[in-house]
Amino acid sequence: MLAVVLLCATGPAVANDGASAESERSQRIDAHINDRLQATSIPGASVAVVRGGDTVHLAGYGKAGPVGDPVTADTPFLIGSVSKPFTAIAVFQLVDEGRINLGDPVGPYLEPTLGDDADAFEGMTIEHLLNHRSGMPMTLGLPGTAPVRTADDALQRRVADLARAHAPERAPGQAYEYSNANYILLAAVVEQVTGEAFADYLRERVFDPLAMTASFATNASPRAEGLATGHEAWFGLWRPSDQPYDPAGAAMGYMGSTARDLAAFLDAQLSGHEALPVSAVEVVDRQATPTGWDVPLERSIVDGWFIDEVAGHRTVSHAGSIGDYAAHVIMVPGADLGIAVMQNASAFIAAGHEGQYALSLGLLDLLLDVESERSAPSPVMTVFLPALAWGLGVLVIANAVRYLVRGRARAAASHASWRFVAVREVGPVLAYLGLGLLALVLVPLLAGVRLETAQIFYPDLAWGLVFTGYAAIGWSVARVALRVWAVFQSRSADHQRPAG
Repeated sequence: MLAVVLLCATGPAVANDGASAESERSQRIDAHINDRLQATSIPGASVAVVRGGDTVHLAGYGKAGPVGDPVTADTPFLIGSVSKPFTAIAVFQLVDEGRINLGDPVGPYLEPTLGDDADAFEGMTIEHLLNHRSGMPMTLGLPGTAPVRTADDALQRRVADLARAHAPERAPGQAYEYSNANYILLAAVVEQVTGEAFADYLRERVFDPLAMTASFATNASPRAEGLATGHEAWFGLWRPSDQPYDPAGAAMGYMGSTARDLAAFLDAQLSGHEALPVSAVEVVDRQATPTGWDVPLERSIVDGWFIDEVAGHRTVSHAGSIGDYAAHVIMVPGADLGIAVMQNASAFIAAGHEGQYALSLGLLDLLLDVESERSAPSPVMTVFLPALAWGLGVLVIANAVRYLVRGRARAAASHASWRFVAVREVGPVLAYLGLGLLALVLVPLLAGVRLETAQIFYPDLAWGLVFTGYAAIGWSVARVALRVWAVFQSRSADHQRPAG
């Protein structure tokens, strides 16, 4: 209000001052982003900042792919779990039209596809799915937990996978637990109610009305052309990823957008739009459910949005990562501020939440004039642990080579005693078997994820575990076989040797 009064009072001179202030702010944004990209070596990023109903910053940075094409405001990225708020919009539209209710049980919507298997979701409601209170665990819907299918029935088959895999650990509504599976089911509900493919509904009823004409929910769309190349972290460095696109996962993580489109989305959320039954301005003051997470901006949730507070300002946000892309949308309705950041690289586990989203979190601090220091990725996570996982496998192979070169199996065969072989080998064989099981089974079990999922979100460590696991188990079997074969050969030679 003060700015408006001054503008009216002083005329063009103040307008120039305002333009100068915006230019200075834009330069500070550029400096922050370039500094973060240099510090993290992230290949490329695209950024939108909306304030006071205007897009005050819209730019691309770095490279979109290996050939060096520059990122622009119109370069499409996959946006990870930032897809979920768009799924929530579709659901609230259907609620607003009276076609579904938040308290409706989910099962009846899924029975036409699943039949009796829909009983796996008994007690779950639409509202439970929206706010991750369905009782389905985080591990159920993670990438890598089910095959990636590309046929037209990919979503239906994924829902069937979830029905078979879900083993209830707690009653629906009992507690918060973030799970991608919730939003996969919501997409199936949208399809069942509307009779349209989920991607088509999003395009017609959400993206296009919000002027998001470059956004998509299927890689079959022409809008997906020119998609920035995703990158995954290996020992703190980035390499192009070949992770597959998952059409069945669009509702929870595989939508695509551009900075220009997300700027339009932020503006619609902050100013209100007829396509949005519920906006950020309405959500920010609603009673939210604590998540139990001690991570910035995500300490409570309502209507599919995370609610938190920074420097006295309530924030509405959602972050997303699918292993080789990351995105973050943050709104501060009290400051009429919106931020969207997309990156064509992701190291969510190795970098940690603050390390992964340091660019967007730092940008929020800058725009709110908050003094803060965000934690940087730890070398222990980015380099040491992956190196340890691979290093153990290298040691196994080195020991195997030394064993073979020294001919220990042949030397032991001179004793020609099966008991000697058993006693001599039981310790090393069990040690190698134990190492293999530790790498392939116990470590993923303790981490609470499947190895296939770890290969997506923490590839250097996960593939190191695979290498070490198979090397250890393979060498334990080979070592026993070599010993047995050497003893057998030795005893055969003894029988053939003439007496006397």
